[in-house]
Amino acid sequence: MISTSCSKAKSHKVKVKFTNLTGYDLTNLKIGGERIGKLAANETTDYVLYREFSFDSGWPFESIRAKIDNVEICDYKFSECGTERSTVEEGTFEMELLKIENNDERFLRLRLK
Repeated sequence: MISTSCSKAKSHKVKVKFTNLTGYDLTNLKIGGERIGKLAANETTDYVLYREFSFDSGWPFESIRAKIDNVEICDYKFSECGTERSTVEEGTFEMELLKIENNDERFLRLRLK
């Protein structure tokens, strides 16, 4: 049986470079579902391709997970109200990966360069 469809498959038209400004080497880094692996302090990735990328009030708003000194650290999902969330399906971006501390907890956050 052959099946055809008029719908287009989404391609990877969002390209993002990430610079690690946490001050720490990161291992097992994963951003927005894409595995990046190791990213040393102050290093920048090559472009990572995404089908889409989410933002909230101008801030990148994707899931982030990594390990610092073998301790897992995840994203800081602060949002005023969530009404300014959007998703882009194409574009080229450079982002900085930051470490945020809140009540003795460490989180990761992205910021547009």
